[in-house]
Amino acid sequence: MSARRKYPLLLGLARAALFWERLWRRLWPAAAVAGLFLGVALLDLLPLLPGAVHVLVLVAFAAGIAALARRGLRGFRLVDEAAARHRLERDSGLRHRPLTAAELAQTAGRAGRHMNDGTFGTTGAHGPLDPDLVARIENHHFEPLKFLCWRNPDLDFSSLEALTPSLAAPPRTPG
Repeated sequence: MSARRKYPLLLGLARAALFWERLWRRLWPAAAVAGLFLGVALLDLLPLLPGAVHVLVLVAFAAGIAALARRGLRGFRLVDEAAARHRLERDSGLRHRPLTAAELAQTAGRAGRHMNDGTFGTTGAHGPLDPDLVARIENHHFEPLKFLCWRNPDLDFSSLEALTPSLAAPPRTPG
């Protein structure tokens, strides 16, 4: 299965896992009372009680389960796509590193930042960018590159005419 087809499936699974985690955390008290009721019912203790007390115990269990479920579900939010993407990124098993000034400058340039003065905003729980990093981006002061990764490892440096097609060659593995 290609990565393009696999991503929506993984995103859906991450959403389902987050939904269950959020729901269970809120409903476990109601589930505990339901389990207690099930234990009492399986031990056949309720028929030993007088009729009115039997009904009162049943109503108390039902009211307790309903009240705890209502309290648990109050304010419950469905899982949004951003939370599911964050879960996929966090649990992907891939190492993460902060972007370099040159990588951030590429992103800012593509967003039209080079044409308009403004601020560098961040998303999520990430705090503001380091002022030194912002200054390096705005003044185009980047660390020299020590290595390049290209999608084709077999570049032909014999001539410029040979290098151009080898740079344009697609990667051997998809993705």
